[in-house]
Amino acid sequence: MLNAGPNQVHTLYVDGDHKIIAGMFPTIGSLAGLPFATQLEAAWSHHLEKTKEYGLIIQITENIRAHSELDDEIRSAYKLEPLARRDRGDKEGALKINTEALDRYSGDGEQWNTQANLLIGFKRYSEALAAASTAVLLAKKGYAEEADPTFLRHLGHGLRAMAICIKEVISPIAAKETAVEAKRQYIASQVDGWNATTHIEGINNMLRKWGLMDQEGIE
Repeated sequence: MLNAGPNQVHTLYVDGDHKIIAGMFPTIGSLAGLPFATQLEAAWSHHLEKTKEYGLIIQITENIRAHSELDDEIRSAYKLEPLARRDRGDKEGALKINTEALDRYSGDGEQWNTQANLLIGFKRYSEALAAASTAVLLAKKGYAEEADPTFLRHLGHGLRAMAICIKEVISPIAAKETAVEAKRQYIASQVDGWNATTHIEGINNMLRKWGLMDQEGIE
């Protein structure tokens, strides 16, 4: 598997095998010559697995933002880079890149979701709730227009961020319904073959931490 090509890596990514991908590409050199799409999957895998390889992620995203000719790749890099910068402690850089993203892609709910997650990290929950609400509205609009399950994942992301904000601003009980709805959207999004287990488990862990799941795992 160490010599897996782009197609094999993509299959692993769709199946949610992020740990395997992160292990396959521990350095920027291990990604040499691979398509930007594969490099992005490696970068996202490192982020999802919390490997703390922030420098690697930022190198990949900066290069893609500068050199890719594909809008989807650029959007994805803009989504990820601010999160890596935040996790590295670069608050100013994270907000700067996210502002650039929103200037360029103001109608992209995922860029708003990134802003929500940044602001959650900075404990600016009321502002984060506004950004997450925008992300949810844009995801609903996208799904209504295109019926693409990708927007259901985006909707799950936005609802998850909203739930975290509601929990902080009001209470965990008040946030429960929104968190459970996020989980429903993640489950529904798997209709196109993408494995959303990581996101579903994240919601379960969040509810468990808030004391809102019983031992059988039923919210």
